[in-house]
Amino acid sequence: MSTFISRSFEHISRKKLREYYYSAPSESDFERLSYCLSHIGISVVSKNAFQVSHLMTDVQYFFLDENGNAGLITRSNDGFDGILNGQKLFITTDNLEQLKSYTILQMHKELENVNELKSRSKHLNFFRSIGSVKFAGIALASTFSNILGLVSSIYIMVVYDRVLPNQAEHSLYALSIGVAVAILFDLVLKYIRSALIEVANKSTQDKVNEELFEQYVEHVNVNNARSTGALSTISRDYESYREFISSATITALIDFPFIFVFIAVMYFISGPLFLIPLIAVPLLLISIILTQPVLLSLSKKLSSANLTKQSALLEILTGLDEIRVNGGYAIMKRRFLTQISNQQILSQRSKKLSEFNGNLIALTQQMAQVAIIVYGYHLFVSNQITMGAIIASVILSGKTLQPLAKIAQTLSKSNGAITAYRNVKDFLELPRFRKVATA
Repeated sequence: MSTFISRSFEHISRKKLREYYYSAPSESDFERLSYCLSHIGISVVSKNAFQVSHLMTDVQYFFLDENGNAGLITRSNDGFDGILNGQKLFITTDNLEQLKSYTILQMHKELENVNELKSRSKHLNFFRSIGSVKFAGIALASTFSNILGLVSSIYIMVVYDRVLPNQAEHSLYALSIGVAVAILFDLVLKYIRSALIEVANKSTQDKVNEELFEQYVEHVNVNNARSTGALSTISRDYESYREFISSATITALIDFPFIFVFIAVMYFISGPLFLIPLIAVPLLLISIILTQPVLLSLSKKLSSANLTKQSALLEILTGLDEIRVNGGYAIMKRRFLTQISNQQILSQRSKKLSEFNGNLIALTQQMAQVAIIVYGYHLFVSNQITMGAIIASVILSGKTLQPLAKIAQTLSKSNGAITAYRNVKDFLELPRFRKVATA
């Protein structure tokens, strides 16, 4: 039995086998054998006499007859090749069926259960892997960084409205020193936030890379569902997903709520001018959201095209000799170039749609600044706001719409990242053979 296990599976020490064998609840040798094998990750199925003809070829079976002869047998076309009691021999099917009592055990590695399959893909969830403590630290650093970002606009408003008219030189220096300190604190907070995200990302990447390597080696390719070319794209898919959950993406998501904080500050310092970004933000969000289904569809098609191209390229590289001998060069070349052309068309469509969102945001930002100046002029003439409030509002409008540009870039990348995530997740959730403990 130990010979069978060491040859067919991972090495198991005799000490570990004896430990499981003698701890079995039953005194029966067959029950003890089944108990022992099941505890080292091998499923045991008993085959009786009338099932001999149904045994598969090229599969090893453990054989035990009525006289205590034990060994390994493998079915061939006209009988069984085996090693019984340390000697090689051949047993015909008729001779085997004439035995009065014998047992044939089919042994194979057990597959993981559903919970074990699901547990591997949890490392892909960045927010679950990062933990609540680190995420709270990132959110807190972002909050203070955005609050300090308000200092420059308020500083300019105070200088234009209070310092310049009164020529208050000492106040100017005091305010400037305070703003310089705030800018330095903002820089430190951004560095801390970025460092926290990178540490969390590295921890997650180490776990996922380890799981990916083990999955390549140990996964069960059911019915050869995945070609070698398809499997070779998994690593690239993970790299795409990893780039998506980078510092810039997390920062864009955390900064998004502060859009409305900036609009609220505009309301307090410039009154009706806050209406301009308040109208611009929803319009841009609607435009960004409406383009996402199209981008997602293009992303899926592009991922499929990349996979097909990769599979075709790998097929060409692994079969160069056959292609040359059989004259298949022209066919394979035409097939490969067609796939390249399809990929380029899909890539251009996706790029144009993403550029449309970016150009629309830039145009809206410029138009909003012009509208603030024009509307602010009329409010200034009617003594409703000051010149400093107009300048501060222009700066705040830029800060308000800037996160939307990051959000648009993030969402354009998210479509490819979602497809890549699903590919990696599906691969990680393929069943593996159970790991066998060694001693």
